[in-house]
Amino acid sequence: MATIPAERATWDAERIRLAGASDPAAWSGAAIAWQDLGCPHRAGYAWWRQAQAQLDAGQPASTAAAVLRAAAAAAAGHAPLLAQVRLLAERARIPLQPPAAAVTEAPQPAQARSLYGLTGRELAVLRLLAAGRTNAQIAAELYISPSTASVHVSSILRKLGVSSRVQAAAVAERAGLLHQGQP
Repeated sequence: MATIPAERATWDAERIRLAGASDPAAWSGAAIAWQDLGCPHRAGYAWWRQAQAQLDAGQPASTAAAVLRAAAAAAAGHAPLLAQVRLLAERARIPLQPPAAAVTEAPQPAQARSLYGLTGRELAVLRLLAAGRTNAQIAAELYISPSTASVHVSSILRKLGVSSRVQAAAVAERAGLLHQGQP
């Protein structure tokens, strides 16, 4: 019985999201309700949706950063939720570790990426390009402007030495650049 208010808050937030415009405040209320009940994974889900709603509403990434970090902390031990939190953080370019506590990761081999001189952001754009996304869709998914997406696409075509998006996708597939495990 104690979970009914938290469940109702989550249902209300989901209904708003499914109607087409997610409400960060509704998700915040749901997260707090779940947190008060000691249900970290459900609170983490609500925080993830809150950060997503903030980004979709055009709020700066810095506004969503703290919420997304809270979602990541709450999602510990819940692999599917943590994967979604990390994916959103990557798309929005939000580090999940606060800047003061940033941990330097060991460099991973990236021979194909370095062969073409692609940046991490260009690699993300290339993966979406290869999936058939338009510049506008790439921009929406990565929270960048369409003109920035266009600049990235042009740079990718130049670096890969190709003249079309289809050729870029083919080169990327042959080089193994389209697999998410690739840094």
